[in-house]
Amino acid sequence: MAQLRQLLIEANHGVSVTVTENVFSDSSRLALETGRLANGQSPHLRGRDPGKPRIFRLVKNRRGCWLVRDEDGERWLLDKLNCIPEIID
Repeated sequence: MAQLRQLLIEANHGVSVTVTENVFSDSSRLALETGRLANGQSPHLRGRDPGKPRIFRLVKNRRGCWLVRDEDGERWLLDKLNCIPEIID
């Protein structure tokens, strides 16, 4: 879980994030609000669109489990986590 949190911070350009232990248990997608400071001192970061969340997906292939940022497709390997592919009906 620590690796996932650290990669989310990196993928969110250094902005701290808080996620629960079961963050990907119901879905392989995660939406992070942008433009909010973790310490609550300011309602918005300048230059960010507070209405558009940053979307991440958890995907799995032969090489492992990956965190993918939808807006640009950048991905990070989660080599310390085991993920199970989402079953879509």
